Amino acid sequence: MLVFFIFTNIIEDFLSDTYTDITPDDKFSPFKVKKIKDKCDASDTIIAICMQRDAKERVPEWEEIAATAMAVQNMWLTCASNNVGCYWSSPVSIKYADQFFELEEGERCLGFLYIGNYDKEDELSSKRNPVEEKVKWFD
Repeated sequence: MLVFFIFTNIIEDFLSDTYTDITPDDKFSPFKVKKIKDKCDASDTIIAICMQRDAKERVPEWEEIAATAMAVQNMWLTCASNNVGCYWSSPVSIKYADQFFELEEGERCLGFLYIGNYDKEDELSSKRNPVEEKVKWFD
């Protein structure tokens, strides 16, 4: 079972407040807080990506995490096909999400999916190597 919570300003508050609370004074950066808030403000929707672990543990946890990732990929594909931008981010603060979102036993936050419109004229080109360089075929 997958659980998705959809928030906008609430996640901005959670991320910036958590960063402020967990960051030692000597490592604290007001620039980082501004960056967190700007990233949230630039998104039309932010989805907390959470999974519910099977209480009976009938399947390995990695399969449930993979199933959640596949559901997120389906959302990404839907966004891409509709010219909507999105990306998955897993900041350090997700370790504290269970308290903030009052997650139930077995639920776990895996990150956030930021969704919004983007300037299509400024589309970036990929810097990745071709897939042929990453696949090894065995005969």
